[in-house]
Amino acid sequence: MRIKPLLVILVVLSALLLGCLREGETIVLTEPGSNRRIDYNGTELIMELNFWNIKTFNGSAEMIYYKSNHTIRFYANLSDIVMKEPQHYVHGYPEVIYGYKPWTGHGTTGKLPEKVRDIGSFRITLEYFLWHERDLPINLAMETWITSEKKAEGVKEGDVELMVWLYSNSLLRPAGSEIKTIQVPMIVNGTLMEAEWEVWLYCNAFPWDLITFRLTEPIKSAKVELDIVPFLSAAEEVFEENPCRVKSFGELYLEDWEIGTEFGSPYKRSASFEWWIYEFDVKMRGGNEPP
Repeated sequence: MRIKPLLVILVVLSALLLGCLREGETIVLTEPGSNRRIDYNGTELIMELNFWNIKTFNGSAEMIYYKSNHTIRFYANLSDIVMKEPQHYVHGYPEVIYGYKPWTGHGTTGKLPEKVRDIGSFRITLEYFLWHERDLPINLAMETWITSEKKAEGVKEGDVELMVWLYSNSLLRPAGSEIKTIQVPMIVNGTLMEAEWEVWLYCNAFPWDLITFRLTEPIKSAKVELDIVPFLSAAEEVFEENPCRVKSFGELYLEDWEIGTEFGSPYKRSASFEWWIYEFDVKMRGGNEPP
């Protein structure tokens, strides 16, 4: 008659043990298009193995979250790549997401989305490492979707894609045309520097308009800290001065903040590269909140 209580105790202990193991487990994505929410040192993020423009390939790719030390690694060794839409140039954008991504409807907890004019400070800390084969077109880029509707179900005319390229090689350039350069300071490995950024604009081509800020001296691996608000202010000024479709930029919603790598081209059928994220921290403050 003591067997059933004993079995119950064993089942409960097994469940507790399994829960502990899962709490510290390594999370791995291998299927193109797959995604997973992760608890990144107290901040909810989404990892996404985003090969949006690849139809078929041979080889393997994986994105791994090592929860024990809060490190994210992506690795790819691809061959025989066939693109879905070669006119869109790149193969994909494996990434990490904070906030709400309109294309998928996936979102995280946190302070995004937020109306642009209500953002007082938006500081990003990112420590990363990138390796890639020499002849692979690639960048390491942060981006956001800025939309007229909060938690939009897609991106449409009048919306904005804003990118910040920390690294790119000579084989990949932003879409559109370079219109000027700006100075936006950032801290690199603990040292404050007055960084110079090219501003590229691509209007009236996609259903949305695209603005890209590319660092003139690319950084392949570092710990960087920068405030995103100066990029938002520069973007608002650019859209006021150019014949794009963006109206009332400050009234739009900054939906998310993404970090990843655009890679490949219509002329490249293989790709070997990897990146590591050792730290990713987001600190936001509203315009009426004390500093």
